Amino acid sequence: MMKCYNPAWSDVCVAVTIVLLTVARGNTMERMLSSIPRANVTFKSDEQYFEMLTRVVFLTGFSAHVVSKRWPAFRVAFDFFALDEVAVYDDERFEQLLSTQSGIVRNARKVKATIENAKRCVALRDQYGSLHAFFSDTLCSPAESAVKMFTRTFAQIGESAALVLYNMLEQDASIIHE
Repeated sequence: MMKCYNPAWSDVCVAVTIVLLTVARGNTMERMLSSIPRANVTFKSDEQYFEMLTRVVFLTGFSAHVVSKRWPAFRVAFDFFALDEVAVYDDERFEQLLSTQSGIVRNARKVKATIENAKRCVALRDQYGSLHAFFSDTLCSPAESAVKMFTRTFAQIGESAALVLYNMLEQDASIIHE
């Protein structure tokens, strides 16, 4: 089992591991969703939703131990996930993030995806009024539709990551399920 340094995110680490294992074994979406542990999280701001999305991007394909250990550096490097700031990062800022001084996992595709996802989150916030409203609206759809929406909407979110994202959002106590 992977070790997560931040207890608030340990369920995310477990969820990513379980989803990756169940996808590899060819299980159905219902079985995958039922095997993911309850995360018991509540997101209160667009920044928290964006941070959660970014964490899922980096946890998929990387050691949860490494990502969790470096997460404080991620928060600083990405301006505490302030959407409007990250969305306007330029090439110079991108290169700074990939430098050894940043302290984050230096994967160019995932860093670029984080910047792109900030832009997409700003557009969603503008369209829906908040990321909370977008995610609430998406969760009104069947699980398979929501997962497809996440894979089409966000960069570096494949089916496994979308399942983790769906599960976490479904458990968010602030999202009202109709």
